[in-house]
Amino acid sequence: MAHEVCEIILTQREGEGKEEIRVKTKVKVYENKKEAEVAQANAELAMKKAGWAKEAQVESTKAVELREAELQEKVERMNAQTTTKKLKAELLSKASVEAETKAREAE
Repeated sequence: MAHEVCEIILTQREGEGKEEIRVKTKVKVYENKKEAEVAQANAELAMKKAGWAKEAQVESTKAVELREAELQEKVERMNAQTTTKKLKAELLSKASVEAETKAREAE
């Protein structure tokens, strides 16, 4: 009878060991699955971040180009104003010289 009890206990332990291995295997499979899901989510996030960075770079480039165009327009406007003032000054000077010359001729 003692021998039978030992066999029963051994059989129980073997069953418990097999059940423990089965549970540990299921846990490990679940952990691996979750790790894979996290890795996939991280990869998708990295791709989105790269896309956002590219969009930000494009927007930044557009903003710089727009600012450069605005500054160029301002420079051209200032150059036009300077040219206009210079021409007015030359015309005024020429008119003053002509007026003075006529006044001297009239004397």
